[in-house]
Amino acid sequence: IYNAQDECGNNVTGMLLLLYETSNIDESQNPIITLEADAYYLSGCDNPNHTNTVYASSVCDPDITPLYKDEILPGSCSGNRIIKRTWSATDNCGRSSTALQTIYMNDNEAPEAIFPPSTTIECGSSMSPLYTGNITNIFDLCSNTTYNYTDTTTTPSGSCLQNSQIIRLWTIVDSCNNSRNATQTITIRDTKAPTFTTPNLADISVSCNSIDIPTPQAQDTCSTSVTVTFVDDQPYLLTDASACKKATVQRTWKAVDDCGNVVSVLQTIDLRKKDNDFSSASKVIQVLYFVGLLLSLLI
Repeated sequence: IYNAQDECGNNVTGMLLLLYETSNIDESQNPIITLEADAYYLSGCDNPNHTNTVYASSVCDPDITPLYKDEILPGSCSGNRIIKRTWSATDNCGRSSTALQTIYMNDNEAPEAIFPPSTTIECGSSMSPLYTGNITNIFDLCSNTTYNYTDTTTTPSGSCLQNSQIIRLWTIVDSCNNSRNATQTITIRDTKAPTFTTPNLADISVSCNSIDIPTPQAQDTCSTSVTVTFVDDQPYLLTDASACKKATVQRTWKAVDDCGNVVSVLQTIDLRKKDNDFSSASKVIQVLYFVGLLLSLLI
């Protein structure tokens, strides 16, 4: 708007309209995209959308909302990736610009899991994790996982070698070689007594002139050797020939394994002065006993 006045005070007012052509704007006036960082590093598998803030503006549009498009490239392992992010901004005048940002995603976080607790088992039991406890609730945000274990056995001194400990080292690892370890102690105890294997370990009848009472056999699940002993309530009747007489002797058989577990069996010995002191029933019992003993040795 302009105003003109002559010497006599006459005024005139007018308006001049100026038109600007946007096509004449210099190429350098395209939108400017501002990145806080050209390269961005993410730990683990964080959401790549949550990186830094990007700004864009131009002479035609001071507040442009930038957009992006990603190209995902594989990294050295399945949890590592490289994202080539291209930002673009277009203003109201149709001018546009682009900017490249590189996002590095590095899987450096170990997987999570619930490891089995320490436990105590009986000697001879299975050492499989199905019985002693296994890893559960395995979780890794970035990649697949595998797990394994190694055992180290500690054996105590003395005769009871069955009472031992196994130190089981569990290791869980993901595809980027991030790992987590835990130790499980498995204590092995031998608390079960041996068992007599001689069949029909029952009462027996013997003669004073032929005292021959076989020692019964015993075995144990864990111990390699079992010691069998006995105690008689009237031992002199069996050890002193002059004292032998018609009587009844109570013999207690004991079987002891390497860890001191004991089993006892009571046997009644029907002692006769002469062979003809036996009743026919006693003789039958005696014959059956020795037959059973012989069969147990042959099997």
